[in-house]
Amino acid sequence: MTIRVECPGDAGYLSAIQSYFTRRMDNAECLLQLTSQKQGNFTYEVLLLCCCAIDALGNLFLVDDQRDDIPDGKQFRELLWRYGTFKGFDFGLVNAVKLLQKVQEYERVKGARFPTLITYISSDIAKHDYPTGNAWKKDLSLGQVKSETEPLIRSDGHPELIGWLRSAIDKATHAGVLYEQYRCAAVHEMRVGNHWAGSRDPLPFYMGVIDGGVDFTFPEHYLIPLVRSLLDTLLERCRASVC
Repeated sequence: MTIRVECPGDAGYLSAIQSYFTRRMDNAECLLQLTSQKQGNFTYEVLLLCCCAIDALGNLFLVDDQRDDIPDGKQFRELLWRYGTFKGFDFGLVNAVKLLQKVQEYERVKGARFPTLITYISSDIAKHDYPTGNAWKKDLSLGQVKSETEPLIRSDGHPELIGWLRSAIDKATHAGVLYEQYRCAAVHEMRVGNHWAGSRDPLPFYMGVIDGGVDFTFPEHYLIPLVRSLLDTLLERCRASVC
């Protein structure tokens, strides 16, 4: 799949896009301020606005030359993988805890067994100092995990599932986690994943949850400037091209 940035319209349309998303993030800032002043709790609304903005920017600016029916979440993830590195956080790193959950869920539902693959993922998890904030810095890159796990799923006797594995790894990146646990949960289920509301941590981070497991949270105050940064980057690329 070849996804690229394409200007969605002329200079006037780009100005309209800039105005629209700037107003949405201004609204999110106001809601965040009201929440901090204890005039209500608008954390859910802020997260919903930010995630829907990222989704919309991906749909507006990213196209695939080879197909029209781009899978759900692909543009969202691609946008963050390419342009979402903000304040040093890399959305293209793989959350090994989420990847292990996906592999184990496939085992449970489909009855397949992946002993070598699970050993690899578990070994990666063991290298982390969960749930400290900087544990994500030990996460492996998307490309590395794919190159190292494809031979393992073959050795486990399932070469036909390489496509499924690639998709599972994509969805286990931090961009994929933000899409599934925040965007999709908020839009379709009126909730978000285990979220640490009000956290003042400057970056997304791993956190412990009540059952002793490990989850990942994206501070709302981080997502607002992230959306602004994505918007600025996309507009700059378009305005520098002939469109």
